[in-house]
Amino acid sequence: MSQPWSESVNKTGVTPPKTVANQVVATGVHQQSIEEINNLLDNMQPVDKINKKPDVLVYGDTNAGKTFFSMTCPEPIFVIDTERRADKTKKYHYPNKDIRVFNPVVIKTNYVDDEDAIDYASSIDNITNFLVAMNQKIQEGKIKEGTLVVDSLTDIWKWVQEWAMVRLAKKGRVDKDLLKIKNQFDWGVPNGKNARLMDLFKNVTSQGLVFVGTSREQHTPEYIEVKALAGLPTDKIRVQKDVPFGFGSIVNLRMQRKKMPEGFKNSYFADIIKLDTLEYNGNAIENFNYEKLLNLIAELGTKMTAQNAVKTVSTEKVAEALK
Repeated sequence: MSQPWSESVNKTGVTPPKTVANQVVATGVHQQSIEEINNLLDNMQPVDKINKKPDVLVYGDTNAGKTFFSMTCPEPIFVIDTERRADKTKKYHYPNKDIRVFNPVVIKTNYVDDEDAIDYASSIDNITNFLVAMNQKIQEGKIKEGTLVVDSLTDIWKWVQEWAMVRLAKKGRVDKDLLKIKNQFDWGVPNGKNARLMDLFKNVTSQGLVFVGTSREQHTPEYIEVKALAGLPTDKIRVQKDVPFGFGSIVNLRMQRKKMPEGFKNSYFADIIKLDTLEYNGNAIENFNYEKLLNLIAELGTKMTAQNAVKTVSTEKVAEALK
């Protein structure tokens, strides 16, 4: 079996747990949970002091700039790389940034015809072990900032489906020849697994890290499809179903290739689909990066605060006039 832990990750000090026993298993309410709840209720913080970092879903076709955008985020950048492109992007565009690439893919050593060569269960376990180990380093104070990138969520959703079909086939819940999931109840197996992984990914945002997920093609929630019909430049918005609802911000990245007298020119644009609780009705943004994302959030946040202040004053004047 291939060794998925790259040299770059070993340098970070993020090492996989030796056994599954190292993983924390929740078994009902325990003392730590009670203390955490009491601490939360007794020590309320103003919203502007909460240390939650942005979580961003970027999607688009190949070469639209998804990996490129993720590497504009704060260092160190930890990349769970299923597409095997992160090393090249780092080499050619960010050679001096602290980017640490983890390849979770496990290739079967006992491969036979008519089956997939990837060991999906072991690959998913590698991702889970990485996240558990990363969380341990965060709790120990060895990782205090940076970015977690999952590139891509589309691949992981595919892995989870393959893992679920094998699991269900053993129980006679799936057509063993077609490996087709039969009903909504059985779809709960891959959906639940995917949701648990997403919870682990997003957990880092409350620990001071940015989370960036990339995606290519799948179902979309209705509100995104409506925006597409309203005039976005692509009619194939293809993010895995329900995942977008878990992100604070959603960005569609796309490339435009134009023929020029001297040859071809590639231009890169970002369509803002969702930006936390803020509303953006502006044009597409060229050469989008993390700094532009933060500036946009700050600008729209200031504008919203000013608008709310005006509304408050107006309401107070009306109330005063009615006395």
